[in-house]
Amino acid sequence: MTAGRGSVLRPGDWLTFDGGEHQVVALAGTAVRLRSAAGAESVVLASYLMAAPDFAVTGAEPLPEVEPFGLLETLPESARASAARKVPKSQLVTVAVNQKSVKRP
Repeated sequence: MTAGRGSVLRPGDWLTFDGGEHQVVALAGTAVRLRSAAGAESVVLASYLMAAPDFAVTGAEPLPEVEPFGLLETLPESARASAARKVPKSQLVTVAVNQKSVKRP
């Protein structure tokens, strides 16, 4: 299997599979609908497709740029406090438990 680091399979992408070039036409659950360069259509399971020894994504759009992590810290304190008030308490408890910083009353 050859796929670029961080690659994503999307409709419109071209790939090598089963000895030929195919375009991804649709994704539905775990099924991938392909159209070969010759025009033949097929549906395969994503796991079967990606486990094939000759599978490779050969033509795909680059992934979109993502803003850097930690943008919340760049906001003014008043904006962060306002955002914190809008987060449900259940999410705050989950975060606290995951960070092992639970303070008992």
